[in-house]
Amino acid sequence: MKVDVFVIGAGAAGLTAARIAAEKGLKVLVAEKGSGATIQSSGVIDVAGYLPSGFLFASASEGVRIIARENKSHPYSIIGGGQETEPEKRVKESEKLVRKALKDFVESMNSVRVNFMGSLDENVLVTNFVGTFKPTCLCPSTIYNGNTKNLDNSSVIFVGVKGFPDYDPKFCAQSFSDIAPGLKIKPKSVNHAYLDIPGLEGRGDILAIEIARRMDDPETLEKIGQNLQKRIESADHIAIPTAGVKSPEENIKTLAEAAGANVFELTSFPPSVPGYRLVKLLEKAAQNAGASVRRGYKVVGANCNKMVKSLKVEIGRKITEIEADVYILASGSFLGGGLKEEKDFLKESMFNLPVYSSDGTNLEEVCLEKLLSRNVFPMGGHKLFSSGINVNEKLQPISDKGEPVYGNLYAAGSVLSGYNYIAEKSGMGVAIVTGYLAGLNASG
Repeated sequence: MKVDVFVIGAGAAGLTAARIAAEKGLKVLVAEKGSGATIQSSGVIDVAGYLPSGFLFASASEGVRIIARENKSHPYSIIGGGQETEPEKRVKESEKLVRKALKDFVESMNSVRVNFMGSLDENVLVTNFVGTFKPTCLCPSTIYNGNTKNLDNSSVIFVGVKGFPDYDPKFCAQSFSDIAPGLKIKPKSVNHAYLDIPGLEGRGDILAIEIARRMDDPETLEKIGQNLQKRIESADHIAIPTAGVKSPEENIKTLAEAAGANVFELTSFPPSVPGYRLVKLLEKAAQNAGASVRRGYKVVGANCNKMVKSLKVEIGRKITEIEADVYILASGSFLGGGLKEEKDFLKESMFNLPVYSSDGTNLEEVCLEKLLSRNVFPMGGHKLFSSGINVNEKLQPISDKGEPVYGNLYAAGSVLSGYNYIAEKSGMGVAIVTGYLAGLNASG
């Protein structure tokens, strides 16, 4: 089998790269062995939330500029020209490319009829299942409706589902009440309520995806709206755990009309319905552009010299060899399987590429234990989570000498070194921006 571009990984980085390359008229194949980190994500686009020191960025653009200026090994710095580029020039180029990539992302989501709201020039704080807040740049309108600015000087009710153990609206409401004043948010009142979901009554093990699918059924949604009317006398804002899988925006509108209030969904922890939706939307956009996405395709070997010639792929019980002109590695970090532990050392899974810490140290002879701090929550995060492969400004994996390891290989997403997406709240931003640029670079 022969294609123009072979993308390894079907998360945000891989699917973005695949769409971009397919839009250039190339024959693109995306291979994914299972589900990676994107499907476990909150479903919102964090570009730059914090410095590792804990400093909160007022806007993602501010974050990108500061990171590109101060952290020369960060992907945002690398795309701006790398370590040898004069800082202000690097900052300007980095911000320009991030803006282009995010504009492209929003347009691609519009093409599949989903509205992502927000701006690079303002981080909004959205609420999660435990009543705390996270800074984010872009999010679906169903979540954006509940950003903290909207909730100020208003009555808020957190609505839970009886038998859904992952979300306690009483705890969430109390946590929200405790934390909001510190963010200068002063709601008039904060309460909670519980609802039964038709067809799921009497259970104690309900899953979020089950609630979401019930929301997508018009008859069930109408009954949920009626339940809201009965349980909630008056409120300005109603928070629900999920708005559905297929038609969340329409479902929110239906519930808002029934309740006479603004209804929004919360960001959740894995398994995340918004994260699942995001993967499906990215996949649909890539397929609409002409890319072929194949799940259950596991890369088990690579035929390489100075170039990657072909990959061996396990499909069921068969091994198939696939050739391409260009390859994009978007295999993820630990969840996606792009990085792995092997005999107490950190390794790259597909091409045996050299792995580096964020300070540029080659980890070939560094025991994995040394990348973990004795503190559970160290300032700046554990070194392990900012380790990965080094790339040049074209996003080609490089060696200790700074030279491309393979001339036709590019990389994107959390397999890259130089940033801690957990501490920074930058994971989806880096994935989309590097995926966008990898797709462009791979297209020639």
